[in-house]
Amino acid sequence: MKYRVEMELSNRGRRVSQRENNLVAYLTDDQGRRYDPIRDNNYVALNALLRPNESAVVSRSFLVPEGVKGVGAVITHQGGFPIGWFIIGYDAWFQKPPFVPLL
Repeated sequence: MKYRVEMELSNRGRRVSQRENNLVAYLTDDQGRRYDPIRDNNYVALNALLRPNESAVVSRSFLVPEGVKGVGAVITHQGGFPIGWFIIGYDAWFQKPPFVPLL
């Protein structure tokens, strides 16, 4: 089965252009299996540089075997240094990334 997931990236800042590095998007199922996006050179990068108050819609396509249950999208940081370790009250060290169930 082929899934296409659209996401909106936005820069809510008012003064400087910004990007979010080390983001990855993938699908998982109820067994914890990971499905990475199909390679496509036409994809808009998840770390696209956005001007102040600018947004961009990006999409990714995924192939998941028929019959797989509990499919959902995950967007998280992977690689790089987790700056959140230095933010008091930001407790994401051992938490799972957000999961959005797909219909």
